[in-house]
Amino acid sequence: MKLGLSTGIFHKFYGEEELNRKISHLSIWDPEYIEILYIRPYMLDIPIGEENKFFLNKKKVTIHAPFYQNSNREKCILSENELSKLVRVAKKINALHIVLHPDTINNFKILDKFDVKFIFENLDEQVSNFTLESMENIIKKHGLCFDRIHARNLSHDKIKKLLINLCEIHFNFDELTSFLINGTKEYNILRGMDVPIIIETRIRSLDRTSQVIKKIKEIFD
Repeated sequence: MKLGLSTGIFHKFYGEEELNRKISHLSIWDPEYIEILYIRPYMLDIPIGEENKFFLNKKKVTIHAPFYQNSNREKCILSENELSKLVRVAKKINALHIVLHPDTINNFKILDKFDVKFIFENLDEQVSNFTLESMENIIKKHGLCFDRIHARNLSHDKIKKLLINLCEIHFNFDELTSFLINGTKEYNILRGMDVPIIIETRIRSLDRTSQVIKKIKEIFD
């Protein structure tokens, strides 16, 4: 399995500006993939330290940029300049792709100007107009980062039908409860897909994270 960890798991431990501390602590579990979470645009100005650059060079790196304006999670609409800065950061760390939220882009054609791969995460269908079905054309062109929690109200059959051009899976610790209740059928759709599975939920303890990683490996291996 292609297991990855997001710097976002340390959100309760360290502030947004402590990006380098988050990256260095991911080395505890030595994941194959690392996803760097840039939750707000100003974080793109945080330089990555030399030790972390060395660490990241040995890993497969992705970027997740949901981009909120503030702690109230008001969305940013990305300008061409902000996208250019995001692309420069991605190239510096040799990121495989950049995960965006569809509600941060006004004109999807602007992405054609950049020579990096953008993929799009499905959003929580209870609060967003961007459903998996409405994103079909975007996904076909760019790729999908599938978040199971965001699609929790969809049936397994509908999810299977909509998993087109899948590039990445976001996995939340809370889903373990669902797995234990519903059994293996809950993950039959996702098991065996040759894409990275990124754990991104905020952790409460390092021990808990180790337990969850072990359990996830048991589920998907």
